[in-house]
Amino acid sequence: AEPEPVAPEEAPPWALDMLALRFGLSPGERAAVLFAAASECCGQTAALVARIGSGPPTLGLAMRVCEGLDWAALRPDAALRRARLIALAEVPGSGLSERPFRLDDNVLLFLNGCMQIAPELIAVSQPLPAGTQLATDAALVEAIARQCEGAGGKAMGLPVIELVASARGDGVAHALAGLRAAGHGCLVVPLSRLPHDPEALVRLRDLWLRDALLYNLALVLVDDAPGTAALDPLVGGWAGPVALVTDTPRLELTPRRRFAIGHDRAQQRAAWQAALSEAGAAASPDAIDRLAHSFHL
Repeated sequence: AEPEPVAPEEAPPWALDMLALRFGLSPGERAAVLFAAASECCGQTAALVARIGSGPPTLGLAMRVCEGLDWAALRPDAALRRARLIALAEVPGSGLSERPFRLDDNVLLFLNGCMQIAPELIAVSQPLPAGTQLATDAALVEAIARQCEGAGGKAMGLPVIELVASARGDGVAHALAGLRAAGHGCLVVPLSRLPHDPEALVRLRDLWLRDALLYNLALVLVDDAPGTAALDPLVGGWAGPVALVTDTPRLELTPRRRFAIGHDRAQQRAAWQAALSEAGAAASPDAIDRLAHSFHL
């Protein structure tokens, strides 16, 4: 049987339209993305570009064929370059308009229905724990989700969700549960894995800006760096919802919304072990851990 036709208003949006909406692209910037994609994916367009020039498309050619693409769109802090949607070739002695450009690999994959997080982000991330999920406080998870939903789709300047927990596992579990309840995928990154070189950190933040908007991701930063220095240089400036898990509040200037995870996990585990022993009941370490997370003695 043939598939039922879908009404235009019910059809899923084109990947190009989703990208333009998420990054706030102008019609000219959207046209430049389409032109770059066509130059790689469409043989006729690639042949036409080769006949016009001597190689890959240049920014000057894009400005001639993409209506509305102007110099402002080519600034380093505009969406195409800051979010690394396009990659510019380095040609010694050439001006900006003479530089060849192409879509970043991740953007081209997104337009073709594939997901690929930047390898640089994967390299600093921490694998999510497999197996049994830690219990969480439902009211706190809901409060974290509401904090994300109240952002109204903003990508920058959101308050950091600061989760103060004596056990990092508790904080990460609550962060993941709240962010996922708000509809986000998550990447967990220990602060100790972030680069200390300012330029490398800026590049990583720009890659995160791109991938967070492409795939609706949220970032969970875990304070595993020893010391008492303020964490603002590492925690501020990331796009999208950001949660910081820490045992000691160390943000001074970064806007934040603080949540305390209220009980001492080790103390509760010991209390449950003692109570079960007195009652003559046996329980596995995993069961005691879950009791310590879910109930207070």
